[in-house]
Amino acid sequence: MNKILNYGRQFVDNHDQVYLSKALKSKILTGGKYVNQLESVISNKIKCKYVVSCNSGTSGIYLALSSINLKKGDNVIIPAINFAAAANICKLKGANIFFSDVNELTFQSGKSEIEDCIKKNKLNSIKVIFTMHLGGPAIHQREVYELKKKYNCILIEDACHALGAKYPNSNLYVGSSKYSDFSIFSLHPVKSVTSGEGGLVCTNKKTFFKSMLSLRSHGIINRKDISYDIVNSSLNFRISDLNCALAVSQFKKIDKFIFRRKQIVLRYQKKLKNLEKYLKIINLKYLNYSAWHLLIIKFDVKNSFLNLNKIFNYLKKNNIICQQHYIPTYKFKVFKMLNKHKNSFNNSEKYHISCLSFPIYYSLSNKDVDYICDKLTKKFKT
Repeated sequence: MNKILNYGRQFVDNHDQVYLSKALKSKILTGGKYVNQLESVISNKIKCKYVVSCNSGTSGIYLALSSINLKKGDNVIIPAINFAAAANICKLKGANIFFSDVNELTFQSGKSEIEDCIKKNKLNSIKVIFTMHLGGPAIHQREVYELKKKYNCILIEDACHALGAKYPNSNLYVGSSKYSDFSIFSLHPVKSVTSGEGGLVCTNKKTFFKSMLSLRSHGIINRKDISYDIVNSSLNFRISDLNCALAVSQFKKIDKFIFRRKQIVLRYQKKLKNLEKYLKIINLKYLNYSAWHLLIIKFDVKNSFLNLNKIFNYLKKNNIICQQHYIPTYKFKVFKMLNKHKNSFNNSEKYHISCLSFPIYYSLSNKDVDYICDKLTKKFKT
């Protein structure tokens, strides 16, 4: 096969191009009707009171943390398996960061892992707890919500993998914020719905919503004609109407996009059935509740020949580009000093040496999936 099969890829069709063309012809290219339209369609779909669009998922996290006035010395708990955005922002704000290990099966932080982090670090007060819906399913959110009530803290869903997902055994969409104060989404090109670059923050609390609207645009409030005020300094986190127009068009297809991703997952499962002693797709039991942003395969590294780097390089030579989501955050040099309990991350360590994200995106064909699985089979049969 000559074409490259990346772990993720956007899908843009003629309908998207028409929407973009209309936006380009608008008199206003930022802060216009498409921004409002995107926030409205998201709110109506997932049944959340307030939605703030911004220029990235990272910006969404920043806006949420700024709206609650996260400050130096505040205690924040973040899953060890997560993109570095949340930890980077908390560090820049001077908060005390504590990493929680992940569940040995789901590789997300659940109630027990977070309580273990609280106990080992002897935390008496907590400002923020982050959850992270790795790959697409929001597995532990409802149980972690109990901790929010217990410790009277802010609970933020890093739901950047989970737009279009539902809570297990429920028809309630992730982002409804029923079990959190904020839900953060990303509209990056490899996500199921893209705006090019972009993000969304969902909340049901009006005070947070109003604060984020101001913080999104330099902290400006009370704009009237030529007069306005700034109470809290901020930066420009706005997203353009061009990006929002693309996202609105894309979002109309989200059910179709996720349905195709589920079909791809089932195709992988069928084709890899004979390799069950070597590997498995994680969180497959949540098939119908996940957005399937990622298809993560865990390899049985007890077999000495199953070295993750060797598997990665073998697949790369065959034009199959996998990725690791993610390197445990505490391993990065900038956060190493936070790793106080080196034996507290057994499951995160296991994840790091055994899991890879495989290609999954709307335009990935059955033939492509078969090719990937055939190459894996060949690797383990030789």
